[in-house]
Amino acid sequence: MTDEFDNKLHRTWVELLLSGNFNEAAKLVVNAELTRLSSGFEYYGICCDLPAASMIRVQTDDELRGQLEKSLRLVATGHLRDQNDEPIDIDGMRIEFRIKLVNVEPDWKEKLEQSIKSTGDKKKLLD
Repeated sequence: MTDEFDNKLHRTWVELLLSGNFNEAAKLVVNAELTRLSSGFEYYGICCDLPAASMIRVQTDDELRGQLEKSLRLVATGHLRDQNDEPIDIDGMRIEFRIKLVNVEPDWKEKLEQSIKSTGDKKKLLD
């Protein structure tokens, strides 16, 4: 579950990308959600839930993925601490990207079927 700190981390990350003129990367992650991954009292990573279109781009572009991971680590440096208030080794932390789940709305299947019929099958989603 995302909390205020996760939102601050996300906002700062997008700001860093924009400041570095990584506008495409910022555009891909602005609608993401960040969550710190933990086991007990220890943080071991950060999960970035991305909209489907952004996730496809991140999965197919290793350079872009590397930029996102590096910049997220930079933003998190010094802000994550263990239960003894010691800084966490950010370089050793896991960064996960996954598809952001979509909220279910009434008649969602029918709406998607209509969208599919109107656009046709012009693209292959994944190889």
